[in-house]
Amino acid sequence: LPFYNCVIDAYVRCGCGSEVFSVLEDMRREGFEANIRTYNTVLKYFTRTGQKHKALSLLDEMLAFNILPNEVTRNLLVSARANNSEW
Repeated sequence: LPFYNCVIDAYVRCGCGSEVFSVLEDMRREGFEANIRTYNTVLKYFTRTGQKHKALSLLDEMLAFNILPNEVTRNLLVSARANNSEW
């Protein structure tokens, strides 16, 4: 899982959205479940690209899998709100 998280983070940093989701799908297909770091990294992509609805859907998915938001999750959402009035 750490390998997948690193690759996802690298794609988020370069703004390569389709690759983010491709790696996420590969990870799941290989039997790895996303953890809080995985979700926060994908959430970072959504918040940086202004995809509010996808970010909130991802938050709902986290909760459905009993993965509770942490300080990083909160900071990403607060930062997105502070930087974009549409949040």
